[in-house]
Amino acid sequence: MFCAAWEAAVTLRIINPDILPAFASVVVAFVDLFTSGSNLRHLLITLYRTFLGLGLGMALGVILALGMARSRWLKTLFEPLLVLTYPLPKPAIIPLTMIWWGVGDFPKIVVVAVGCLLPMVTNTYVGLVNVEKTLVWSALAMGTSGRHMVRKVLLPGAMPYIFNGTRISLALSFIIIIANEMVASRAGLGNLILPFGQIGTYDYMFGAMLSAILVAYAADRLLLRLGNTLLHWYKEEGSRI
Repeated sequence: MFCAAWEAAVTLRIINPDILPAFASVVVAFVDLFTSGSNLRHLLITLYRTFLGLGLGMALGVILALGMARSRWLKTLFEPLLVLTYPLPKPAIIPLTMIWWGVGDFPKIVVVAVGCLLPMVTNTYVGLVNVEKTLVWSALAMGTSGRHMVRKVLLPGAMPYIFNGTRISLALSFIIIIANEMVASRAGLGNLILPFGQIGTYDYMFGAMLSAILVAYAADRLLLRLGNTLLHWYKEEGSRI
């Protein structure tokens, strides 16, 4: 419905086609971008940066949350830092990473990891402190302690929260990497969007934007399906309650 209204508004010149291209033109540009080998390379670069930064942010977030859940002094040390950095727009640190590390892959991966860190820490920590105490007490009574407690009781019990944090972080990672590539990159989907807009090739600009949207949506659907498969026990348990 939305796409039909878009096409009709441009065709009837309710909207100036010099400002907003017809939806059909955007689709043609989108197909051309995906069938072009050079532009496919931009997509792969964006995915590489996104998922590497996401993985790094997830790993650091889970480790930090574990430390905060099991150590009061670590919680006291890191909680104020996390609260202070929460309102900071993560793309705001892009100029700083450019000064320190240039415009290569590494600074972009770092910005994505920083952006994913807070939702991972927050969700994982909440999940860890809400693990059923009876499970923890039963494990302690059976002699489980240390890393075995973390691996067999705490992390599995917090997994639904970790999954929620991962899904939030996935969406943030695409937002951050596209913004980063628009202002400080020589490759990637974000690098395609801005130049097309600057030279007035708006159909290709929207086509590149559509590419980013569809790839992010597909990644979210795949993650959701994976979560439904891995956490089926949680859903079944919830339905019994």
